[in-house]
Amino acid sequence: GTGCCGGGCLWFSQPANVDHPTLPHFARTMNPGVGGGPGDYSRYRPWRSPGAAPVLGSGCGAAGGGPMRLANGGNAPFVYKQGADAMDALPPKEPAVWTAGSEQDVAWAIAANHGGGYSLRLCKLEPSKPREGVTEECFQRTPLRFSTDAANGGAFSRIVNASAPHEPPTYVKRVTVSEGTVPAGSEWARNPIPSCSWCEGSRGVDETAQRCGMEYGLGELPPQEGTDIESNPWLQQVACLSDCAGADFGSFKNTSSPRPQGCAAPSTTQFPEPQPGASGFVGQKSLEELLIYDTVVVPEHLEPGRYLLGWRWDCEQSSQVWQSCADITIEPAPTAPVV
Repeated sequence: GTGCCGGGCLWFSQPANVDHPTLPHFARTMNPGVGGGPGDYSRYRPWRSPGAAPVLGSGCGAAGGGPMRLANGGNAPFVYKQGADAMDALPPKEPAVWTAGSEQDVAWAIAANHGGGYSLRLCKLEPSKPREGVTEECFQRTPLRFSTDAANGGAFSRIVNASAPHEPPTYVKRVTVSEGTVPAGSEWARNPIPSCSWCEGSRGVDETAQRCGMEYGLGELPPQEGTDIESNPWLQQVACLSDCAGADFGSFKNTSSPRPQGCAAPSTTQFPEPQPGASGFVGQKSLEELLIYDTVVVPEHLEPGRYLLGWRWDCEQSSQVWQSCADITIEPAPTAPVV
């Protein structure tokens, strides 16, 4: 990929929220010890009802998250107009070729860990007008399921260290959910890398809502442009939420003090680490170097032709939906020989 400096951390929608939570509790990624009430600050975040949060444009993402240039990362570089739709800004690529009925590997990497979970979908392109008709509704017509490796006892994601790509991957039991998702029954995978839980009180209860002004369903403050945190209440709240999840921006500015690998202790993660040090929020070695691989199943009776593969990440720590698209050609499944 291009990395964040090359525009890789760019295509998303914000603010994106849901009307009410439908996610089963076992799939929570932020403050999972809070099951409701005034401390449940993430109740309206996209992941709390996977696929339900509205997104901008085509479903491939908007440059910098939308028309407002907000100072919480992912800003559009000068080569792209702020809020530009990826379908309008990016050129087509030589498509990967998949066969109907096959299983295919997909991957993504985290630069900032906003919790939540993700889904892969396909949108059929019209041969005469391949850049038209690409919408979120089109992607929702063909959600993909993740492969289940029965030989190895279940469904796994694979975590690969990008600095040592030839080392064996770490296999992590994939947590999936298909209840309370949009479209109904579509399968989503929980982000396997936990962020930190650094705002617990003396009784071990998450106090993020109290500290960041989100008690009693107050929700997120209206987004406000500008980088001066002293005069930007919304940016203050974003920084507070990020610090509670492990950002520790104060330490980040002090280059003489290297940041810890992961969240420093297993007891300070939102859920158990898949491997030692594989946790945290942003800027830490464990996040910058970990790639998450999955295998998806291509429907056997899918019509051959050109498609877009859409990846959608619904966050729980932030009110963001991150998206990306790739060009795919689907070939027909081989026919059985006549004997």
